[in-house]
Amino acid sequence: MKQQIVVVGLFMTLAISPARGAETVKGEFEALNQHKSNTVRVDPGVDWTAYGAIVPRPTVYEPARPGRELTAKQEEKVRAAVDTSLSAAFSGEVKEGARVLEVRPVITEVRRAHPWVNVLSFAAVQAPVSYGGVSVRYELFDAETGEQVGEVESKRCAGPWNIYPWQLLQAFQPVGHASTLLKRDSKMLRKDLSAIEGVPGDR
Repeated sequence: MKQQIVVVGLFMTLAISPARGAETVKGEFEALNQHKSNTVRVDPGVDWTAYGAIVPRPTVYEPARPGRELTAKQEEKVRAAVDTSLSAAFSGEVKEGARVLEVRPVITEVRRAHPWVNVLSFAAVQAPVSYGGVSVRYELFDAETGEQVGEVESKRCAGPWNIYPWQLLQAFQPVGHASTLLKRDSKMLRKDLSAIEGVPGDR
């Protein structure tokens, strides 16, 4: 009898308690578009027309997979590539009374090329066969409140289609391809941000 009471009580507790999946998570984002190489997610309650400028924050390196970290020199190179690219794309000029949208780049993965493999391939076929890549999460913050209002996830892979002949020497550096892609990523970020209606353009 006692066991039956305990079971009934437990059942009633579970029935009364709200389901975990029914909870509204603060900061939960809505996907505007989702492709193989990039995904844009935003807070649907944000008035994007209120923002008058985009200001980049310093890039950070937070590898998603432990044990695959870069050396200090390699990390510095990829972070500098992003910082330089975003600084050129977004000047940070703010109109009076306008809100500021801050972009925090987080490099989550850098896939390194194998220089010695490419040395051998160049000797055989005059072309690299080992290419690098990179994944970045661009977190979007309201500068006034400090709250995150969205994010853009970017995944780029190097290959013959996007590494030009004058950039072939990057094949002999582990993070050469990744750095090359990151220097161009601000253009892709502007394109991704254009999916958000009302977001300010590049400055």
